[in-house]
Amino acid sequence: MIGGGISPITVDYVNPEFAWPQINTLENKCAEQSFELKARFPVYPKFIKMINPNLKEKIEKLSDNENYVGREFWR
Repeated sequence: MIGGGISPITVDYVNPEFAWPQINTLENKCAEQSFELKARFPVYPKFIKMINPNLKEKIEKLSDNENYVGREFWR
């Protein structure tokens, strides 16, 4: 399942009257429901194959086997 995004450094431009949830809180709530919180690049995983080869090479060094940001780079 792919959901929306959160950011610890920006405001929510879609719903500015509501603060983003804290990452640790959201991660715990996801785990309670058997979901895994993952970070993605600015492009969805299925579109990484379509980007510039130089950028793709850099992303591949940071990504996991599903083309999400490797956990060691965001947690």
